[in-house]
Amino acid sequence: MKLHYFKPSKGNGNFGDNINPWLWEKLIPGFLDEDQTVAFIGIGTLINDSLLLSTSMAKKRIIFSTGVGYGELSTINIDSSYHIYCVRGPLSAFKLGLSLDYAVTDGAILVKNFFDYNLKKNRKYSYMPHHNSVNQNWKILCQELNISYIDPSLPVEEIFREIAQTEILLTEAMHGAIIADTFRVPWIPIVTRDGILLSKWIDWCFSVGLEYRPKHLPHLHYHQSYKKDLITPMRNVKYLYQNWNHRKDILQKFHKIIKESKPCLSSNSKLNELSDKLEEKMNLLISDYRSGKFE
Repeated sequence: MKLHYFKPSKGNGNFGDNINPWLWEKLIPGFLDEDQTVAFIGIGTLINDSLLLSTSMAKKRIIFSTGVGYGELSTINIDSSYHIYCVRGPLSAFKLGLSLDYAVTDGAILVKNFFDYNLKKNRKYSYMPHHNSVNQNWKILCQELNISYIDPSLPVEEIFREIAQTEILLTEAMHGAIIADTFRVPWIPIVTRDGILLSKWIDWCFSVGLEYRPKHLPHLHYHQSYKKDLITPMRNVKYLYQNWNHRKDILQKFHKIIKESKPCLSSNSKLNELSDKLEEKMNLLISDYRSGKFE
């Protein structure tokens, strides 16, 4: 069966999506290949109207801890080709008409079974933006705040280490929060842009017994440089003035969030309960695979 997950047309991809090949090869070694007639759909918000098209060669579709969202949902036809073991949370289960028995949590929490996250803390705060918000200026701003910056396009193990070495993570990337929570690192959700899909955050937060209450920051949109145009020097002065004020505003708001916000963290008992449920679902999948159910 072939692993299906979101891959961008260019660039290094996004942290949450990139966890897929790292994790599943460890959980189900030898199961994944290039056979497109069986699609394994794991981490990501992938259940929507485009799933049938993106897995058009599949006669069987295995859903494991996946989320519902993006695109149109009314056209989803959960037919006999779907073998659903679990979904990300109760919202995903509700949208698919499934019982809450299928609502477990995001499969990324199983990373803890294969990565030693008990590392020495060497930074008080780190900030991880959404992959669509990545901007060199965020890195500069974090340096001014004296906090670490985590690029969501870095190799997954590098991001694992950086999160594990952080005392408190501020993150716009949902899988930054998921891995932080899994590694027992308190986290603060951030929103800087309108494109953040709130329902997927709420779905996951419900699954771990938390409420999603993000802190808002302005989108960092100022110019990285200004035109060296000798004919219109006042335009350059205007750009510089606007950029300086914009950055000052974000710095003040970011500093206030750091000082006043209470970080989130699920309970140890809840995390262990969900981990056990995912492993039960995984054992069932493995048993079905070995019995020839997907042949």
